Amino acid sequence: MKILIHALGANMGGAIRHLSNFIPALLESNSSNRYVLILRSDINFDYKDEALQILRISKNAGSNFFLRTLFDIIYLPLLAIKLKADLVISLLNFGPVFLTKPHINFQRNALFFCPDYINSIAGFEQLSFKLRSGLIYLAMKNANMIVTPSNSMAEIIKKRHPSLQSKNYKTLYHGFRIDEKEVAGSEWVNILSKETRIKILYPTHASSHKGFEILFEALSKLKQNMSNFVLFTTIDKADWPMGFVKFESQIKQLGIEKNVIFTGRIPQNQMSVFYKNCDLMVYPSLCESFGFSMVEAMGYGLLIVAADTLVNKEICKEAAIYYSAFDPNDAAEKILTALDDSVKIKLEEEAKKRMSKFDWSWNRYASEFLTIVSKCKTIH
Repeated sequence: MKILIHALGANMGGAIRHLSNFIPALLESNSSNRYVLILRSDINFDYKDEALQILRISKNAGSNFFLRTLFDIIYLPLLAIKLKADLVISLLNFGPVFLTKPHINFQRNALFFCPDYINSIAGFEQLSFKLRSGLIYLAMKNANMIVTPSNSMAEIIKKRHPSLQSKNYKTLYHGFRIDEKEVAGSEWVNILSKETRIKILYPTHASSHKGFEILFEALSKLKQNMSNFVLFTTIDKADWPMGFVKFESQIKQLGIEKNVIFTGRIPQNQMSVFYKNCDLMVYPSLCESFGFSMVEAMGYGLLIVAADTLVNKEICKEAAIYYSAFDPNDAAEKILTALDDSVKIKLEEEAKKRMSKFDWSWNRYASEFLTIVSKCKTIH
């Protein structure tokens, strides 16, 4: 079977993390399938295997909305025919609208279905959103199967688009692998080891739905009871320049400049340094499809305090303390609670249980992926 994997939208963060773990696990599985992986020309991903062909497409085709739309609607269906693909899989929300081949559509960006985000945008951003979400809707409508990384994500889609409730959905939790290697030469090893304050981690990128405004207010409340803490968050000004400036202004106004460190983007192979050296991870994001960081934190035994969203509760279950998502006072209180020795021990035990009761490996992910592929063939 020849499978065309459309990953043209993969350019940073979770998408690259997903590819770099999923593709090797897929190729190592006992499968006779052949794969053609579509990537942007500027993405650093080069995995050698006789069952894999990597097809590089211009960076502009992946980053420019108009060119990407043309690719999905016109070029991709023709490419599938030319390559004699038996199945097309679009990994990142967008995909073909009409296709003569079976199609599995992966939905991994919850923003397109999140009411809080949708109601917060206006003007050109709102127009762009409507165009993009319209294309995503058509891709889902005509797909044979929709795959989401959590049950909560599937429910969000169904609530946003009632006409898609009868579609064939499948939940496929992302995999996780502990990086046992110490990163030599990382400046953060020394910085974190020398830091004597309580170290709070929020690994993410800058965006309006990541809950930073609530988090910063919570830290200002926390400082009234405990000042010996510091937040390390992996955002970079390049992620969202306007938002970054607002964040800087807010923390200055709240008087927590010395309690917040923007690390900039951290390569995934260096994130273990933070998970191993921090005391607690806070996860205030208001809209996620899965939340890689929460699984990573559980895997490394790091305490978790998270917003009480459905996705966060589904992924962490009892291995986190939850606060009312829009209440900074509650968030500050729950951070203090998590640092209590008895609560800390309980959370660590629950994290071990959560990680042991479910197979979070990428081999499991690849195996379930192949099962989905088989089912899609039957449906078609």
